[in-house]
Amino acid sequence: MSFGISHEINRRAIKLLKGLTDDKKINLTLKNHIKVEGVYGGQRRVFHLANTPSTPTYPQKIRSDIKRFIQSLNIKTDIQYPYF
Repeated sequence: MSFGISHEINRRAIKLLKGLTDDKKINLTLKNHIKVEGVYGGQRRVFHLANTPSTPTYPQKIRSDIKRFIQSLNIKTDIQYPYF
């Protein structure tokens, strides 16, 4: 997978997660992975993204991870699958 495709997937995932927060604010931290922190349903939650994924199945994996993350939140959403 090329860097440009994974970068675009990460940007879309971050935008989606930011839109779901209570106050539309997130904290991003980059060490080994991109850490997205936000307040969802009154609770601080963290989601991790790979900054340079090398597997061709990264888009499917990230969609699955985001789906599970959203389902675990105490919020109501009208988001349709697939997210991006």
